[in-house]
Amino acid sequence: MGSENELLQNILEEIQKSKNEIKSSVEACETRILLKIETLKNRISEVEKENEFLKDKIETLEQNSKKKNIILFGLNTTNSERTVSYVCELMKDKLGISIREEDVSDLYSLGNYNEAPLKVELLSVVKKRNILKNCTKLKNTGIVVTHDLTQKQREENKILRESLNHCSTTTEKSYIKGNKLHVGSKQYTVEDLKENDYSKKEEKSNSAPPTPIANLKPDKELTITQPTLTETLKNKNILLQKSVEPCNKKDEKPREGIKVDKPPNKSVSGQVVREKYKTRLNSNSK
Repeated sequence: MGSENELLQNILEEIQKSKNEIKSSVEACETRILLKIETLKNRISEVEKENEFLKDKIETLEQNSKKKNIILFGLNTTNSERTVSYVCELMKDKLGISIREEDVSDLYSLGNYNEAPLKVELLSVVKKRNILKNCTKLKNTGIVVTHDLTQKQREENKILRESLNHCSTTTEKSYIKGNKLHVGSKQYTVEDLKENDYSKKEEKSNSAPPTPIANLKPDKELTITQPTLTETLKNKNILLQKSVEPCNKKDEKPREGIKVDKPPNKSVSGQVVREKYKTRLNSNSK
């Protein structure tokens, strides 16, 4: 018996020892995995920073390459007619600006149709500014001259214009200047508009009050469905059962044609018994 206990004790010790070894190995594996996860997180953050840096650098290079360009909209001409001499004559006739052919580096259409925008690459930023200053002369001509913007700049301008439209209903003066939204004495950058969601706030504040419930009309007309034949029969059976149910005992009345035995009158039965008793007494006395 003692040997069996010792054997069981040894087995339990071995099991406990193996459990401790497994636990320590699992903890070591967890530690290594956590360290690898931490290193991967650090690496990902570094890559994200590097990616943002490269994006900003590419954006800067693209803006520098486009800062001398202009885009003309509303030209109803074919691609073969769009030459450098045509652009120089257009600037002279519509804007009163003299541009030499040497001032134009390149031009090409942004599409294969007649009214496609025309991109003009100039050699000088001064020429571009001079053209944009005189763009007011193109009013009612259908021709529009704009900057050559990157995708990021177009998205930012869209946010600024949407925010400006929401602010147009306010009493404060609002306008866009220097890639910022000016509302009264406050200035908002594109980052501020994205973070604070300014356009939606203005939309909520300038929205009309809710429509009263009384003035609302239902989207769908109310339809009344007629009961089927089986439903009408069921309803009639229910009504018949309720009509046949017995009334209360207090209000119960016998039906016609049925005889009901009335209980004997107590006063009459007592009088008969007394008379019989008197006749017996008289017969006994005689």
